[in-house]
Amino acid sequence: MPFEANLRPMINSEFAPLPTDLGEIQTRAHNGEQFEFLFFWGHQPSKDGTINESCLSQWYAAPFVVDGLV
Repeated sequence: MPFEANLRPMINSEFAPLPTDLGEIQTRAHNGEQFEFLFFWGHQPSKDGTINESCLSQWYAAPFVVDGLV
């Protein structure tokens, strides 16, 4: 099994793996499968400080540290 196959995300064990490319989405949608998408665009922390989908924005301000370097 290729390494990439181990990285395919799963919703949970009851469901099929999520599609990993546009062609797969198109094929599965053509076959009647429906998907839920999480659209996010807000990049502001939540007012109550909890983590929510806004942290997924590419513009979300968060420190990035690797081997002690910012």
